[in-house]
Amino acid sequence: MMKGGNTSNSGKEYGPDDIIRGFAVLHDFMCRDENIQVNGFVYILDLGGFSMGHVTFMGPETFTKATNCWMKAHSGRNKELHFYNGGQMFDVLYGFLKQAFSKKIQDRVVNHGNNFSSIYKYVDKSMLPEEYLPDDYDGPCAGPKQKILDEYLVSLKSSEFREYMATLTNGQYFVDSAKKPKKGQQENASFRPLVMS
Repeated sequence: MMKGGNTSNSGKEYGPDDIIRGFAVLHDFMCRDENIQVNGFVYILDLGGFSMGHVTFMGPETFTKATNCWMKAHSGRNKELHFYNGGQMFDVLYGFLKQAFSKKIQDRVVNHGNNFSSIYKYVDKSMLPEEYLPDDYDGPCAGPKQKILDEYLVSLKSSEFREYMATLTNGQYFVDSAKKPKKGQQENASFRPLVMS
């Protein structure tokens, strides 16, 4: 769940590359969870406070590269992308996003307008922070937003995760372009079906 309107778009504190790096690290962290590896990601973007400055902050070239990386290079399945609280800003934002999204991702986008309760048809209430639940709901939930953020921060700062990230960026893993199939060349690969119990 992301609340994009809370981020600064001035570029004074963080630039587009910093934001992309932050999302990449968070994504790598979440991909370590086997549940996410099997079931994939469901994104909820709360566009409250989102402005045109947020849309143009990255610029079209950087935005397209970041989106292509998210769709094609990151592991994990992108199952659904839910927009909430967008109003007319959703039309502007989605017009910008649609150019970079594959048809498959476009088919997985759901705009809920200002009706958050329609998200409950897609996402179980037990998975959401308590601030996004109806007042009369007394079932299980993910907890308060701040507690969830604090727990993620502790895990992201842990020595175990820092060592893991260091192994990913120390040059040990790389792409050997010489082994990449040439355009039009058939790649020899075998794929086995994923058996889920």
